[in-house]
Amino acid sequence: MNATEAPRATAGSRQRAGPGLRSDAILLSKTNPLTLSRGERVRDSYPLPGGEGGRRPGEGIAEAVASPEERPLTRPPGTLSRGERVGGAGAALLLVVLLPLVGGAGPERPEVRWKPAGDRHLVEVAGLDRPTLERLRAVEFDSARWNAILRIVVRPGTGAASDRRSMLGSYQVEDGLVRFRPRFPLERGLTYEAVFDPSKLPWAGDRTPDAPPIVAPLTLEAPSNVATTSLVRVDPAVGTLPENLLKFYLTFSAPMSRGQAYDRIHLLDASGAAIDAPFLELGEELWDPSATRLTLLFDPGRIKTGLKPRDEAGPALQAGESYTLVVDEAWPDARGRPLLRGGRKPFRVGPADHTSPDPASWTVRAPRSGSRDPLLLTLAEPLDRALLGRLVTVLDRDGHAPLGRIEIGADALRWSFLPDLAWREGEYRIVVGRDLEDLAGNSVGRPFEVDRFQVDPPKERAEPVTLRFRVLTRAAE
Repeated sequence: MNATEAPRATAGSRQRAGPGLRSDAILLSKTNPLTLSRGERVRDSYPLPGGEGGRRPGEGIAEAVASPEERPLTRPPGTLSRGERVGGAGAALLLVVLLPLVGGAGPERPEVRWKPAGDRHLVEVAGLDRPTLERLRAVEFDSARWNAILRIVVRPGTGAASDRRSMLGSYQVEDGLVRFRPRFPLERGLTYEAVFDPSKLPWAGDRTPDAPPIVAPLTLEAPSNVATTSLVRVDPAVGTLPENLLKFYLTFSAPMSRGQAYDRIHLLDASGAAIDAPFLELGEELWDPSATRLTLLFDPGRIKTGLKPRDEAGPALQAGESYTLVVDEAWPDARGRPLLRGGRKPFRVGPADHTSPDPASWTVRAPRSGSRDPLLLTLAEPLDRALLGRLVTVLDRDGHAPLGRIEIGADALRWSFLPDLAWREGEYRIVVGRDLEDLAGNSVGRPFEVDRFQVDPPKERAEPVTLRFRVLTRAAE
């Protein structure tokens, strides 16, 4: 390097500092007071704040490492002024002006960080200036453009080649940050890289063509081989199910991994042979937010009459036959450990059910005033357990819902409400949502399958069903 040339200092470049120079001493920017113009020169020995001396002629510029803790240098006593010269070598240094990604006294370049959030890990990019954030907020990028700016991948060598594609998720500009939320939890035992490329930011002009990507790695602890998660229940729990059964619910004792459900669940006939493709295989499995309950849908094309899949392959279940639902023990949980135990649910198949459930046929047992006895409903048929927990509510005479908890019997034939406070005498209502379903998907509002050519088709309910009961004192009973 000639004496008149200076190393180019771009955001993220690293250059060795000479003795006595601090690494944060000469990170220059357009707004930094310490800038040189034509004719300005550097004296041989420049006492930097906190340094131990000056720079000897011919030694390199201090390293310009953009990290969150570095700050621009404000002009100290002894700052360069016009006409000052370099002693010894007598050479002018051409210093590069860096265009900052942040304004004011923030970090010289963005910081990329991982942030745990429940069973997910968010990626946040901090330190972008307000104009950049406003540009990002104003435009509507597709996933390819966002991936060019910020992508999350599995580090090569730590996972299958197919895992090195960018993770699916959503991008938001909020709270002064660019934030990425992955669609699925990260797999343990792998190293992930969040790669932020500032050169792909939507500048008015290409201001940072040489800015290197910022890479933030994250390694999750390898899974333990000790199995602790198990399948705790399968719903419906009754032993005889309708031929047009719509779904199963599988509940586990801890969060499960995603993407393997259709390879780990099998439906066997009475001879032990697997039923071919009985379930609706969705690209995104239907897990609850805790990843402990899976909704497993039968293929509706093999349930409804007159549809091509049913005509070609027949129904998945046939009345009068016996079947077994099998869950593999090797299915890994969210920590990558196999199940402590899988599960088997044997059941028989009865006739198809095409009738909507009727709440008017339910039996209501009202509690006594002043007690905390449960309000009890006895249903005419097993209903969808998950929907029972949220589509049946209790209201007092003022339309307020008392605080308490709902319990559902194992066979989904009994529903009860246990109040936190004692019942008060008066009128109450039980409101049943029209979307409450039976095991075949027939809802209170309409049957799952409607024959449009039927002479007198069933009428649909547009409103919830209301059941009234009265809480009485013992003397009034």
